[in-house]
Amino acid sequence: MVRDEAWLSLLNPKQREAVIHGSEPLLILAGAGSGKTRVITYRIAQFLKLGIDPQSILAVTFTNKAAKEMKERACQLQPKAELAMIRTFHSFCAWYLRHHAKLAGLNPHFSIYDEDDSLQLLKSIQPKLNQNSLRQKARGISLLKDKGILPDDPNLEQDHPWAIPLYADYEKALLESNAVDFGGLILSTLQVLSRYPEVAKRTQQRFTHILVDEFQDTNPLQFKLLQLLSPQGDWLTVVGDDDQSIYSFRGADVNNILEFNQHFPKTHIIRLEQNYRSSGNILAAASSMIAHNQRRMGKTLWTESDAGDRVKVYGFESDEAEAAFAASYALAHPQTQFAILYRTNAQSRLFEKQFYQQKIHYKVVGGLSFFQREEIKDVLAYLTVFVNPKNLVSLKRIINKPSRGIGPATLEKLFDAWGSSADLTQAIARLQGRVSSLNALKNFEQMMRELNQRRADLTLKEFLLLLYEQTGLEAHYKLIDETQATDKLSNLGELLSVAENLEATDADIIRFLEQAALSSTNDDDSEARVLLITLHNAKGLEFDHVLVAGAESGFLPLGHADDDIEEERRLFYVGMTRAKHVLMISFAQERQVWGNYELRSPSPFLGEIDKSCLELHGLGEIATETWRVGQRIFHDDYGYGYIIDFKRRDVQHLLTIKFDNGSIARFIAEYSPLELVEDE
Repeated sequence: MVRDEAWLSLLNPKQREAVIHGSEPLLILAGAGSGKTRVITYRIAQFLKLGIDPQSILAVTFTNKAAKEMKERACQLQPKAELAMIRTFHSFCAWYLRHHAKLAGLNPHFSIYDEDDSLQLLKSIQPKLNQNSLRQKARGISLLKDKGILPDDPNLEQDHPWAIPLYADYEKALLESNAVDFGGLILSTLQVLSRYPEVAKRTQQRFTHILVDEFQDTNPLQFKLLQLLSPQGDWLTVVGDDDQSIYSFRGADVNNILEFNQHFPKTHIIRLEQNYRSSGNILAAASSMIAHNQRRMGKTLWTESDAGDRVKVYGFESDEAEAAFAASYALAHPQTQFAILYRTNAQSRLFEKQFYQQKIHYKVVGGLSFFQREEIKDVLAYLTVFVNPKNLVSLKRIINKPSRGIGPATLEKLFDAWGSSADLTQAIARLQGRVSSLNALKNFEQMMRELNQRRADLTLKEFLLLLYEQTGLEAHYKLIDETQATDKLSNLGELLSVAENLEATDADIIRFLEQAALSSTNDDDSEARVLLITLHNAKGLEFDHVLVAGAESGFLPLGHADDDIEEERRLFYVGMTRAKHVLMISFAQERQVWGNYELRSPSPFLGEIDKSCLELHGLGEIATETWRVGQRIFHDDYGYGYIIDFKRRDVQHLLTIKFDNGSIARFIAEYSPLELVEDE
């Protein structure tokens, strides 16, 4: 390729090598803070400088924001980039299908159904399904599509019997509505390319230079699409970081990047390891920890910046002490950009409480503050109706949530009757013979009346637990967590901690509701000095000072039996590499979980960090634990296995072990014949 020294002068040697690389497939392993966006936009601009037709360039990424930024930066370098196709995967497929709608069995004016539209369509097919079941089925169909499994797959009845005949009926209804859902955008594009070789060939001739950003986040279907667009990989560029693959719950498959050169044997690999974000000690700490992952392509970040402060690890006696420390740190550094990162949404609550009390401006990034979250507002609405039965706004929120088969027409008649009624019981009585779902209304009223009668003998925490169960909220949000990988059930558990030391009396509930209302008002967050953000939402961001909070077993790793320990380690790595100048990591010895105090142990990942990079404060050494998640174990009766969860109970250690024979068992380490197996 033609080389222009002035054009390339702003790039470091590895970035420059990637930008001027020739036609062989190119895998750019771009470490955190290594300037990957600069490289991908410069490569687009370099193609244009060499006379490549801009309409032959296709660049895809995952969010509209990322696609917009990529296009803007490419256009600043080469105005002709305006004509290049720079889109998200779904946007590209929507464009493609509109040009080949007939081949996909569609009218070019087809609609794109979002999640709510899909739920309504499923409801029309199986009207007796409740909202929980609908969400579960919708998620199941989406996963089938992501794997490329069609309704006529011969193994569908054996492997996914629940999908017979729902999946086929759903696809038929989509087609009759001239609509495509999100998964169908990619699947239908694949079908056109697979079934019509001449169309695929024209597409390949049109898009000769293809670039993919955030490649570690692609799912199997998206990788298959890439293979159909560029069968030999000529002028194919993918950019990503296997160490930052943290979205498997969304269907992302880290094997796409790990095995890329197996699918495209002529692949040239370039590692971008020079970091422009973090100080030396932060990089050394993060690199030493992520090096424990076995399934990675390997790279070591480095910087020309100073070593900077060592990473500070704080051990606190309780989660309250951890939150108080964060508030005091924010007050002591009023001019500093300070971000607190955590594993689950529920962890924000104590930080919000401290910041509100001390009048520290904060903002919850990428989500709602604790008391504004859907599941919390649902519970508060139930409590409101108990102490203020005339609050129709709260009643409207809860009367059919979870779904009880009370339709909009029935609700309209109910609230029309309410105006001249003394209470809900009387309003329902006025509807006798006028609505088909009268029994559902009566069952709701009876449930609320019986719950209200039990309040007098219970603490507020006990009453909330009963309410979660009797109203169906717990089961409702548990299913949503399972199908959408959310933390709603954890948030319900965290609300129990707020209810500590209160009774279920009118006075205490009113005080509780008032506290929630005031805490959810964060005034003007335009001057927010402190940012609260989950580790997943922090990816791609950077901050001057960072606190990774809750570095404990149960959060990092989360402790589910099916956890991918290496992905949990990658998530911790993402959090650490967000810090530019100061990185702090904290853990608590005791934490409230579902209203109960639980002893916690430091994250096993802390013991993997090079000690020369650390400065320890508080509860002492972090690597003295004998047991850690991921540790290989031998048991006389069960054989070999590894620890998937570890909790400390006073002086005892409770281990959950998954054995190689597939069984899972729990042991108190001090009383069990367990042997540690040295890492190979």
